[in-house]
Amino acid sequence: MTQEYITRTEAKKILRGITDQELLAMPGAMHYKGLWGDVVKVPRSEVEKLAATWKPPESYIREQQRLKNERQMFERARREASFLCELCGEKVKPQSDSTAVLSFLQGRLSLEECRRLVKGAHMRHKHTDYDMLIGAAAEKRYNEIQKERREGMYYDGSDVKYEIQQVRKKILRGLKL
Repeated sequence: MTQEYITRTEAKKILRGITDQELLAMPGAMHYKGLWGDVVKVPRSEVEKLAATWKPPESYIREQQRLKNERQMFERARREASFLCELCGEKVKPQSDSTAVLSFLQGRLSLEECRRLVKGAHMRHKHTDYDMLIGAAAEKRYNEIQKERREGMYYDGSDVKYEIQQVRKKILRGLKL
């Protein structure tokens, strides 16, 4: 009868908070170099035996609780910064990676400033053709760069940022925030 092995990732899902050293100390554990880095495989039977009595380390539990609290605080701040859009009538919640919300949480922005930035981003992306214009400007510049490279002309890329800023200014002039 052959023994069934599971990967380090699978074992760590079963035994939350276990270290690589503890996995490698298990009877029958294997460690070798794989195509994408180190591979650790452990016998499924050993993992299941240990799972019956496994208790995650206190440091792991504290770290998981800290991460959960951070996610909850961020979600609460996203709800606080949400607003009802007058143009589309939707309740708009900031993106999950919003730097405005993060700055609000860090105390660098007030709630009103955060809401104003979120509202501006919503208006820019949902009620204008901003994304299309930025994409068109980038595509136009990309084609120019390719042409310059074919012709052997020097290019350092410094004017792309300027062009994007100009398009952004034109769009924002049309919005009165």
